[in-house]
Amino acid sequence: TLLGGNQEVAFYQELWGTILSGRAYRGVLVNRKRSGDVYFDDETITPLTDAAGTITHFVSTGRNITEQTLADRAMHAIVEGTAGAVGEELFRSLVRHLAQALGVRYAVVGEQIGPAKDRVLTRAFWSGSDFGHDFEYPLADSPCAGLVGGEQRVCTSGVRAAFPRDEILRQM
Repeated sequence: TLLGGNQEVAFYQELWGTILSGRAYRGVLVNRKRSGDVYFDDETITPLTDAAGTITHFVSTGRNITEQTLADRAMHAIVEGTAGAVGEELFRSLVRHLAQALGVRYAVVGEQIGPAKDRVLTRAFWSGSDFGHDFEYPLADSPCAGLVGGEQRVCTSGVRAAFPRDEILRQM
């Protein structure tokens, strides 16, 4: 865990107290790699006993749940940050908290418009440190085109290169 000091000692005392009393431990362990990166494991540690009831071995199974945990924390931060907002303020609050939770510079909430629903009108736009002006853009060749079709995509870098025909991205 990353509790540190007395809290971490108390956590491990409780964990091993549970296991050494013959009961399995199941919970999330927060660890740090040598690189300093934090990761989360859903861990089960089960004591195995001999015929006399003496613990002889432990079986440990774990599953890395870092991605899900970080997504859950981001969603919680977004929900918590937008809880009191309504109407247009909800969209503005949503883009600001979404950008912060995901650690991105830009976030947008838009509405498909036009007879063919081939354009997007932004309802809220976060531009790094403040709200930007709403604008309209063609859906085709934009990152949003795939989202409308149900695609899931994460671009942590190189967004302009991934969508070279998106004029708005080029301007940003």
